[in-house]
Amino acid sequence: MMGLRPSPFMATQTMSWAEEIILGDPLDPTNIFRWDEVVLNLPGMLDYDPTRPWVAKYRSSDGKIACDMLIYIDDLRLTGPTAEECWAASRRAASVCNWLGIQDAPRKRREPSQTPGAWAGSVLSTDLGEVVVKASEEKWLKAKNHIAWLNEVLLSGADFEHERLESARGFLVYMCRAYPAMTPYLKGIHQTLDSWRPDRGQDGWRLSGSERAVLAAAGMLPVVGPRDKPPSMVRSAPRLRDDVDALLQMVKPEVPPRRMVRALTRGVVRYGFGDASGKGFGSTIMLNGVLHYRSGQWSEQIENESSNYRELRNLIEALEEAAIGGDLQGCEIFMFTDNDVAEKAFFNGTSSSRSLFELVLRLRMLELHGGWKLHVVHVAGTRMIEEGADGMSRGVFDAGVMLGHSMMDYVPLHLNALERSPELKTWLLSWLGQEVEFLEPRGWFCEGFKEGAFVWSPPPAAAGAAVEQMARAKHRRPHCLHIAVIPRLMTVHWQKQLLKACDLVIRIPAKVPFWSSKQHEPVLIALALPLCKHRPWRLRSTKLMGDAERSLRSMWHQGAEGSGRFLRQLLARTRSLDTLPYGMVREVLSADFERSLPSAAAQRQAGKRDRHGPGGAAISASKKRRSSDDFVPV
Repeated sequence: MMGLRPSPFMATQTMSWAEEIILGDPLDPTNIFRWDEVVLNLPGMLDYDPTRPWVAKYRSSDGKIACDMLIYIDDLRLTGPTAEECWAASRRAASVCNWLGIQDAPRKRREPSQTPGAWAGSVLSTDLGEVVVKASEEKWLKAKNHIAWLNEVLLSGADFEHERLESARGFLVYMCRAYPAMTPYLKGIHQTLDSWRPDRGQDGWRLSGSERAVLAAAGMLPVVGPRDKPPSMVRSAPRLRDDVDALLQMVKPEVPPRRMVRALTRGVVRYGFGDASGKGFGSTIMLNGVLHYRSGQWSEQIENESSNYRELRNLIEALEEAAIGGDLQGCEIFMFTDNDVAEKAFFNGTSSSRSLFELVLRLRMLELHGGWKLHVVHVAGTRMIEEGADGMSRGVFDAGVMLGHSMMDYVPLHLNALERSPELKTWLLSWLGQEVEFLEPRGWFCEGFKEGAFVWSPPPAAAGAAVEQMARAKHRRPHCLHIAVIPRLMTVHWQKQLLKACDLVIRIPAKVPFWSSKQHEPVLIALALPLCKHRPWRLRSTKLMGDAERSLRSMWHQGAEGSGRFLRQLLARTRSLDTLPYGMVREVLSADFERSLPSAAAQRQAGKRDRHGPGGAAISASKKRRSSDDFVPV
């Protein structure tokens, strides 16, 4: 089947089936991949330990992390607590692959090691008492050569060859997988490659909407189509000189530096809130059992900046002040803000806004030189009010932690949606039916891959691992139904993959009976529907899903009555599509969702049209020419 349109789907799906056979029964005591519990170690828990993984499979017999297998395209990597167990896991994987007819190359096998070499873009090692990542020496030398070439062109004052600069950027972006701190310093390269576009200013930054409108009115803004080719040579952006100087300092070592991912000495966790509302700002950080707070008014210059700028600057100044005494050294810090732009900008390491980009760079350098690890988490504004940070920005000191309440009461990163609101489970059962199975953490790696309908309700901090397993389960058995229920917290770690894996995502605000206002953040209900047996295969992006999403959005403003009945009808409609002829499916998906299912007579008529060609003569199934689209990925 190689070369046909669904061949990548089939290849990766059958490899997933092979993985299931290799891993075997986790409760079998003779299985090298055995495990019997999934341990969650999440921020927000009183016993949270930053030196341990957030989600891990453990063996209760000896308390060790179980052996596991990772797959990257067609390459396998085995992990285990000892070298002997790694050998046994490798033998099991190789022998089962050979038994299944999958080629194994023994010459490529490596001995078990805590420094196994490069894989998937990085070199991971767990020796010397810590977990670190670095680039290979070959990649490090190549990065140094690319940056040296950038410096030579800048010193000569010549323009850059667009094609070669684009190649250099691609490799440096690849290097950011091992060294994320390099991300902000690629901005000058991005601006140089796009310097020929008409919506860029003399400083290399994208023009604002008002600036483009002025140029367009004066007829000075030429139109450039998305397919227009760039010139062969491009001029350097003004900030490229500073970025290259920073990159030269980063790649100055002769050997690739080791970036710490997780230390093996017990760490300390800090939590804090920061808010900048209007003209004021406020923040609270708990350090060594003592609440440190700051409050004040912005200067006139900063007051005129955007709210995104003020929110992010408030976080930076709060951390700078807290770091003066050295209390943040070696800590893992969670800072909460009601500005989602600040969360995304810090997570991505860059921003299209010049002022925000400078703040992100300042915050990254503060984290790098401070010797601590930072997480910026977006929460609802009502939570900021209840915690007290919002009031402090207005000079009010009589709410939340300022009254002596514990800051841990406002950090629900370790609680799932069903734990926070038991009424939500009742509402889910009202339209899903009793046959659905609610998965515990152990089910993310076991029961969720079997036949049936499943509800995944992970805590926000563990949602990244759960969503990844849900996507793999859907790929392995695409005819099963999966529903994810996750509060809108730490979305930068899991929302992107969730949107790709699911066909419909429902955002329920915190104002309905089963998800009240005391929950603050909305809850996301994502449906990964079974694949169809014919085009369009997936229902995502069809008019049926679009109509359903718009109808549900209006229901939450009207009290959510009838939402369960509406969703039950939607599931019934999607399940009935496989029983319809192909011609009828196209009509159903393009029609309004409120329309009833076609009558039996209409279905029979559509079946006749689907069996006949344009001239009305029946086409024999044995003589009909098959195309690659006719092979169904189910």
